Amino acid sequence: MKRKLTPIFILLLLVTLACSPCGLLGGEGEEPTSTSVPTNPPAPTVTPTSTHTPAPTATPTASPTPEVTLGEEHRSAEGGFAFLTIPGYLIEEYGGFVYMSAPDASPNVGPTILLIGSLEEEGTTTEQLYEQIVQDFAGGQDVKVELSNKREVSFGGITGLAADVSGTVDEQEVNARFVVSMVTPTQSFTMFGAAPVAQWTELAPLFDAVLASVQFFEPVAESLPSITEPEPTADATGEPLTVETLRGYRRESGTLCIVGLLINRSDQAVSGVKIEIQVLDAAGDVLYTGTTWPVLHHLAPGETSPFGQVIYEKLSGVDSFAARVTDWYEVTIERPPAEVQRVLRTIDQDGNVHLTGGIVNTGSEPIAIKSIGGATFDDDGEIVTANSALIAVRYLAPGESGPFRVYMYGPADRGADAIVDQSIYLDAEATAVREERAITFSEDSHVYVDKYGGVHLVGTVTNADRRTLSILLLAAFYDAYGNVLDADTFSVPVDLAPGESLPFDIVGGWGPLEEDASLLDKVTSYTVAWDRAWPSSAVYIDLETANDEQTFKKQRAVFSGQVVNSSDTAVDKTYVIVALHDATTGELVATGYDLIFDDIPAGESADYKVVINLEPGYDASSCDISSIVKGRLP
Repeated sequence: MKRKLTPIFILLLLVTLACSPCGLLGGEGEEPTSTSVPTNPPAPTVTPTSTHTPAPTATPTASPTPEVTLGEEHRSAEGGFAFLTIPGYLIEEYGGFVYMSAPDASPNVGPTILLIGSLEEEGTTTEQLYEQIVQDFAGGQDVKVELSNKREVSFGGITGLAADVSGTVDEQEVNARFVVSMVTPTQSFTMFGAAPVAQWTELAPLFDAVLASVQFFEPVAESLPSITEPEPTADATGEPLTVETLRGYRRESGTLCIVGLLINRSDQAVSGVKIEIQVLDAAGDVLYTGTTWPVLHHLAPGETSPFGQVIYEKLSGVDSFAARVTDWYEVTIERPPAEVQRVLRTIDQDGNVHLTGGIVNTGSEPIAIKSIGGATFDDDGEIVTANSALIAVRYLAPGESGPFRVYMYGPADRGADAIVDQSIYLDAEATAVREERAITFSEDSHVYVDKYGGVHLVGTVTNADRRTLSILLLAAFYDAYGNVLDADTFSVPVDLAPGESLPFDIVGGWGPLEEDASLLDKVTSYTVAWDRAWPSSAVYIDLETANDEQTFKKQRAVFSGQVVNSSDTAVDKTYVIVALHDATTGELVATGYDLIFDDIPAGESADYKVVINLEPGYDASSCDISSIVKGRLP
């Protein structure tokens, strides 16, 4: 079975994954602003996912720093790789995922190095792996980072792509580095390292030395250990916050996941709830203790919320689980009238679960959607899986509706037929009327499926506001009955100045549509909306290109050349956006972009490469081609 790195998983890798409750999102979101803007119905016919592929800008080779001394070899049989360890670091492994952490590592920011051996669809390229990570970072809502210094690196007899990362986690400045490569047509390798800025100078040479020591071999499949499913947790009578049910299971990768339901039996709304999770062996000895939080930020009296915890430690002798509430505080909230409607359950070919649906504001005041959770159940009413919604509308005016999508890893020990029901849990509050943004969309939006099965939703967004805006889009596909079949978000790469327009392509992040080809035949309409838009102080300048080349081959268009900074100041990030318009109708056919992370000093240039996967059978060589080149001032 193939293991795929989801967007939230990639983001959590940056902060070493240790405090993620089974992929459940925590923390308060930013004040949302969204509205539904219907677009023309599509006529697609196929599926899966694809990405465009930016070109490397340098070609250094990874080699160990002379003063670095590594320890003994560690072999990951299921990951298909071996490497030399860092003396004194703690080593943990599960299912091709190897964690190497400093003894004093923070659970949130390291120093930690993570090595992953995984299986991919045949035909996946290193460039596609890299671009997927870039898109995941760009779409992250809880961790904001900057990528730079994209380059080629050689190690273990192969060549990969690497980049440096910087950002803020838990109000602490963090530096990181990652490397990706396709080892064989179906075997991928990814390596991440992260540390607080003050410790990065120590970790960076260690990261490079470990990378240079990596060797590859054919992965060996390992059988999953079985887990004795526990009885529902019993809580002391009279406790105001009660764990109603608790279950542990292993995902297909072998990672242990614990999920449960928490109910507020008090007469007071609560927030800041902390839940202690324990894993025990048959003798009752504690193998693991961790802290997690419910999906819903606030629980009104009588409300229930799912919660969960992913445990990446390799635990032996797992027999049962326990959970108890350790902390909370009282709050005052008033739930506005809102309804969850038309929930669909899709189980993909890997046994993972997708819940999609809509939320309707049935009241007379605007509402903010703070968080959404989902859980599935078997025919005995016991919980099977749970998670929070990564994709969801965040603001609804009276009478408005918006989509959501919840993704849950399926259990390896139970098939799809074990799931017979699901529930959606909603944390909504009344909010002030949002400040309107004058954002519009073109009428020539278009949906097509490329030769790799990637679903593209392309269009043009215009900022008619008086301020420069950073814009996040929310899109959804619907069937003839108004059911949400899928939903996705897209962060417009360049902040738009007043009056500016940019083409967009929402691709690579869809859920059910990428996993179940039959769903595309049910699509009858879609919507594109601006979910959030923030005033921005970023300043972009127009740049030029030189030595441009274009090739059209096998339903793929490739545009390459150099970006020339003819201005008198350096730029620290540059976007090259290419759009194809039908020469007869003028309608947008396809678009794509490349992001150059490296600084381009005044008077200098940098290579660019934009790859656009087209609809099979479409001859784009006669299209009108336009490009937009934007460099951001430091």
